[in-house]
Amino acid sequence: MKKNLRKITAVLTAAMVLTVLTGCSKGSQDGGDTNNSGNTSNSGNSSGGKGSTLQVSLDHSYSSEKVTIDGIGEAGDFHKIGDNFLIASYDSTTHEEELFLYYPADGTSKPFKFNYPQTIPQNEEAWNMSGFPTADNNFCVIYSHSRNSQDENGDYTYENLGYVMETYDMEMNLLETKELDISDDMNFGNVYPAPDGNYYVTIWDNNTGAQTVGIFDKDFQQVGTLGGSMNYLQGIYTLADGSACACYQDDSWNMVMGKIDPATNEITPIEIEGMPAWFNQCFASTDSNYDIYVSDSTSIYGVSLANGKAEEVVNWINSDFIGNYIGNVCQLSDGKFMISSNNADYTHSDMWKLSPRDPSELENVKLLSLSTFYPDDNVLQAVNVFNRSNDEYRIAIYDYSKLLDNTGENYEEILKKFKDDMTSGIVADIICTDSVPYESLASKGIFADLTDRVNALDTNKYFTNAINTLKYGDKLYRMGFSFQLMTVEGKTELVGDKQGKTVSEYLDMIQNLPEGVNAFTSDMTKMYALNQLAASNLNAFVDVTNHTCTFNSPEFVRLLEFCNTYPDETNQNMDDRSEEEWEKYWAEESYQYINNKTLLRSVYISDLRDAYQERMQYFGDAPVTYIGFPTSENGGNGGVLTFNSTLAISANTAYPDQCWQFFESMLTEDYQESLSWSFPLSREAFDKKATEEMKPQTYKDENGEIVDVPFTVYRGSEEVKYPDMPQSFVDELKAYIENTTTGNYYDETILNIGEEEAGMYFSGDQTAQAAADMIQSRVSIYLSEQS
Repeated sequence: MKKNLRKITAVLTAAMVLTVLTGCSKGSQDGGDTNNSGNTSNSGNSSGGKGSTLQVSLDHSYSSEKVTIDGIGEAGDFHKIGDNFLIASYDSTTHEEELFLYYPADGTSKPFKFNYPQTIPQNEEAWNMSGFPTADNNFCVIYSHSRNSQDENGDYTYENLGYVMETYDMEMNLLETKELDISDDMNFGNVYPAPDGNYYVTIWDNNTGAQTVGIFDKDFQQVGTLGGSMNYLQGIYTLADGSACACYQDDSWNMVMGKIDPATNEITPIEIEGMPAWFNQCFASTDSNYDIYVSDSTSIYGVSLANGKAEEVVNWINSDFIGNYIGNVCQLSDGKFMISSNNADYTHSDMWKLSPRDPSELENVKLLSLSTFYPDDNVLQAVNVFNRSNDEYRIAIYDYSKLLDNTGENYEEILKKFKDDMTSGIVADIICTDSVPYESLASKGIFADLTDRVNALDTNKYFTNAINTLKYGDKLYRMGFSFQLMTVEGKTELVGDKQGKTVSEYLDMIQNLPEGVNAFTSDMTKMYALNQLAASNLNAFVDVTNHTCTFNSPEFVRLLEFCNTYPDETNQNMDDRSEEEWEKYWAEESYQYINNKTLLRSVYISDLRDAYQERMQYFGDAPVTYIGFPTSENGGNGGVLTFNSTLAISANTAYPDQCWQFFESMLTEDYQESLSWSFPLSREAFDKKATEEMKPQTYKDENGEIVDVPFTVYRGSEEVKYPDMPQSFVDELKAYIENTTTGNYYDETILNIGEEEAGMYFSGDQTAQAAADMIQSRVSIYLSEQS
């Protein structure tokens, strides 16, 4: 069918809206119409025969300027004091903490290298409980301090010396010291200046763990308690009219905003239209249009209490940041924003100044759309790198999770909309497939086949076997860029050295164990056993490509019968145990594998050092075999690879090469080496990470010397030291990954059917064979509906 092409001219407004019609037409391989204005892709009929659009925008896009402070290490928390900032910093070279005063007006800064607290003797220990600015732009720090002493017999004595508050001016001169008369049962959290000169203080009860908000006067004596339906205080801020506004979670844990009545000290909640369902911080506004700001993982929102509305002001992704990595946020007097942003593993933080982006920066940009439901941070990081380095193309995100209401009760409805949009032709250029029924959509021709592109990758450079676990039949419609390994391990002397066992072989092994050896841990139940033996590797029973299943096989019936030998629920009464009983329990748990009491241990491996730590913890230096989960005939080594996130490209995108260019950016060494808590596809990045993790961990002693930390595990009261992770362990795990050919197949509908029918067998309402037949029938019907 000949497609009708329409040229869409987008207008870049002052608000910087870019609306793009994407995923609906076949364009040229070089990115579509070369006469395109650059703000849209071409649109015609969708693969479903209907012309349709997915709208994305670059609304609320801010440009960023990195704040450079001479001599600062890694920027941490900061406090805004007047128009200036007090910034905590950590020097990773000297392992020392420092303070810097930063003046945004002229970009100058001043370090403060002193050991606080100044008024506590050196032989006492001090803990910083809270730091906060005062109404007159000074800075206060509250400390708890204590003294540990040792007598001639070597016995230690601990003495709690209470709390001290020190007040400093902005030259960090000590102005005042106060001993605070506060109960030992209280722990301070945050302190917020009140409009009348008093303070609102979050207090944690050491006995109950409950939070209250105390009202303290200028001498820091408690004079009252804030009332209202509140479980957790997010922050309190003084507004331009002199009143105080609180952001908090109510008794139902809903995020709420309310005004504080100074006469009654009660919070009255205010209905705010457009408020995000969850926000991680709030801060004061210097913009007359808003009373206060809140920030969540996607945006900064300005809140007008008079209008009862919240509206998006800064979009993190459109401004090249990841919301989950944002630390502190505040607004400067000129309306710009100051933020701190962490890297992916939170080992480094920088400060940035944000200002509205000049519209001319985006006048010739062509948009690629990416649809998702709760985007993965690693994907967002790749989007940021792509956008920052690309002048011609830019990725904008449509996140379906933003359609959720405040209760989240429409979760299934929004997921269905995501799927229905795609089946009706509303498809982004790039689709995150994690939350949608991928197999059903793949069979409808929605996604582009990436097989030829992936086949061109160097198998010596990447774990292409991992990529191939994502195949649908002989087609590859999606890509992942980092993965984890799920498998089962056991002592070689008990399980043998064969990796991978069929369902029958698995059942033969665990039903013929030596006396005193259990197959699984003591907390195993019927349903937990079913999850371990069937749900963890559905591929053993479901042929996804051909839409068939084998749940009525003799092996599956036998598996159900074995699961039924376990109790419905664990009989361990954790809360009723004494300290001695707990110690005995943990000692038995920590030795269960070493002492041959338990056969199999399920593992989820995303980090080499952690995997080695757990191996030494539970098995010591005994030989161990990865036998994996039960498999079908010729089902491989039993391991299952699961990806952090997977992406597909629309079969009808106008920009297939540019979409693949984005995918290639996630295969670069820089990106692959930046990944944490997952294994990279790059073999070189894997090897570099292994080399680093084989090195001993270190710390800096009291003499300033770098000292190796012995590799130590604890079993019960025993402390055991082992060599640091050897190359042989890395080689063993790497070889197992290279030979793993099964990907994680998760289908909640199939799992629910299995639990329902198996549950009826476990409760005695039907036989194992009847349960297997019902699962087979219901899943077969479901699979045929997905084809």
